Amino acid sequence: MDVGDKLIKVENEKINDNYKLNKLQSLFKKNTKNTILVSLKNSKGNIYNTTLNKAAAEEMIIYYNETKINSGRIGISYQLKSDTIFVTSVEKNGPSFKAGLKTGDKIVSIDKVKVNTFQNDYAKVSAKLRGEKGTKVSVDVLSKESNKITTIQITREIIKLK
Repeated sequence: MDVGDKLIKVENEKINDNYKLNKLQSLFKKNTKNTILVSLKNSKGNIYNTTLNKAAAEEMIIYYNETKINSGRIGISYQLKSDTIFVTSVEKNGPSFKAGLKTGDKIVSIDKVKVNTFQNDYAKVSAKLRGEKGTKVSVDVLSKESNKITTIQITREIIKLK
């Protein structure tokens, strides 16, 4: 999955503007595998399927819904692992790119709140990273290049799905 990939189906059901997290959660209650099948369309128009665990699927639905209401975002994709957010991609010319965040960097705190306090909850991390357009979020980043922790201020912007 990449920044800008558009969610189009969950468990082979087309997504519309009213798709809700509670509907997704009810699918997980029925699903014994603890994963869910989603279909996505990338920036080149290619459609592909992938399976997501519950946390990642919830994050995808939150992302989908929030991009519909124009919340400010920082333009990254990430993986959350206990005490660290691993930056897996940075949207070119997006807010994080402009602030100097790079793929491979590790975010260890958001607005002085250590990542481990989020207890691997993608929804909580997402809520902390997103906010009103033009507002700033401060992240402490362990750079993959220098292996030093620096604080970066990122101004949230409206990022539309392609």
